Amino acid sequence: EACRALRRDWCCAYVDYRFENSIAAMAAVALKQVDGPIVPIGVSMGGIVALDIWRQAPERVAAMALFDTDPGADTVERRAKRDTQVKMAMRGNFLELIESQFITTYFFNTCTPKFPDQSLRSTVISMAIDHGAAAYSAQAQALATRPDSWPLLESINVPTLVACGAGDRICLPETHIRMASRLPLGVATFRSIAAAGHLAPLEQPEATGSVLRSWLESLASTK
Repeated sequence: EACRALRRDWCCAYVDYRFENSIAAMAAVALKQVDGPIVPIGVSMGGIVALDIWRQAPERVAAMALFDTDPGADTVERRAKRDTQVKMAMRGNFLELIESQFITTYFFNTCTPKFPDQSLRSTVISMAIDHGAAAYSAQAQALATRPDSWPLLESINVPTLVACGAGDRICLPETHIRMASRLPLGVATFRSIAAAGHLAPLEQPEATGSVLRSWLESLASTK
């Protein structure tokens, strides 16, 4: 949806790297898909991939946007949890895993009786079915073995949007503020999206789209 809305004014490409099992391989797929200067835009794992695009080909990156992401390497505890989740998914309990462990943490204010609403729940389940347990397993491995990109931030010298849902409980807002502070002076733009959790583009598409579009327009105005 975001790509369709932005294509009126910008050349956009959606990169599908669902079966690559490393962040480096995902970034390489993205780099091969398009030519010339690029502006990587990533949500969650996509933001980690965007950082690896910078690691692999900084000369091609004109700017980047990182939504609801975490540049750090996986912790030992998180890797162990991923292993358990992958085993559950591959045993045939993939949808149970999505509903019981992910939907309940993805969104803002999940303690209210009507939350998450059926449309959000259906969207996440549809995405899970479309990708399947094998893709989930590959992506879990990629996240578990990802490099620590905190030191990389200090080398990024292009405009970088750092944005997150104000209620993100997976990649905390404090992490995004720290990311913005680690980028060189004048590079970062930090934005918080109200009433959104980890999947801000799904939960607050208009507000997220407005943040992204305004930032992109600011890039064009400085040329």
